[in-house]
Amino acid sequence: MFRFGLIALLVLLVLSGCAAKTPLTDEVKNALVWHDNNDQPMIRWEGEIQTPQDAGLKPRFWNRVGAFLFGDRRERILRPYGIHVDSAGRVFIADPGSTSLHLIDIDDRRYRVERGEGDATLLSPVGVTSDGAGSIYLTDSVRGRIYRYRLSEGRLVRFNLDPLARPTGIAFHPENWQIYITDTGAHQVAVFGLDGYERFRFSGRGAGEGELNFPTDLWIDRLGRIFVTDAINARIQMFAADGRYLTTFGARGHASGYFDKPKGVATDSDGHIYVCDSLKDAVQVYDADGRYLFAFGEQGQGPAQFWMPAGLYIDNDDRIYVADAYNHRIQIFQYLKGEGRL
Repeated sequence: MFRFGLIALLVLLVLSGCAAKTPLTDEVKNALVWHDNNDQPMIRWEGEIQTPQDAGLKPRFWNRVGAFLFGDRRERILRPYGIHVDSAGRVFIADPGSTSLHLIDIDDRRYRVERGEGDATLLSPVGVTSDGAGSIYLTDSVRGRIYRYRLSEGRLVRFNLDPLARPTGIAFHPENWQIYITDTGAHQVAVFGLDGYERFRFSGRGAGEGELNFPTDLWIDRLGRIFVTDAINARIQMFAADGRYLTTFGARGHASGYFDKPKGVATDSDGHIYVCDSLKDAVQVYDADGRYLFAFGEQGQGPAQFWMPAGLYIDNDDRIYVADAYNHRIQIFQYLKGEGRL
């Protein structure tokens, strides 16, 4: 079950050598803004989350003491992948590194960790989404399962009644109330109803239009289109809700705009398309037609630097959440809509 798991400040201090994070200077903050080709500010770095303290949450006293005595580091983000922010602003993080699902609820000042139990014990949680009605859905790529977590009940249960080869990306479609899942091992997208039964699948292995080769991440934009990261083919493909192929962009290459290892994909309120490239250690930004615009990020461990970025999510306020997997954190950016809101 989800349990209150606020990580201890004492552990954080011990692990960081009893040194607090150094505040960023104005000069550094101003440098963490990316502009478009017309020199309009587009993206601004906002912050990062590694522990509950980074989200403004305070650990309880007995949790602090227990973690200090027993060295409990379980509540840290270890190797995040999937990210989802629901309509209430709660942040959900699928963390295969700690085999857990993290929930950060800033309004209620709660931080919880779910690992499941028994047959619902998580082994490799990768993707996460919600249905807007109080249920969270989580893919486990090793178990080949989807789990549902109802916030009102506080426990994980198996959701999919039909088998999956290796489920990874997941997204809820608000128009048809169905859940879309990239079944990586089957090279397809599987579509489930909220009753846990599969409705249909589309695509199959190949390199042609509409064919997939080890698809991973998945996103549904405000127009209801399905964006799929076609990993081995190094491209992004778009489909209609019924599985009809729409278009493709991207190709393999080391130059800007090309893909080395594409992963997370998302869109902002103006239709720009964002793609994490884990080997480039960057997020590449494209216009609504798939034309390359610019990129932000570079290899490193500082602000706006990445080490194998993975999942990506953009919320209704155009905040961009990037799973900085091997830096053990979530980095947060803001899309500025070209208005210069500095």
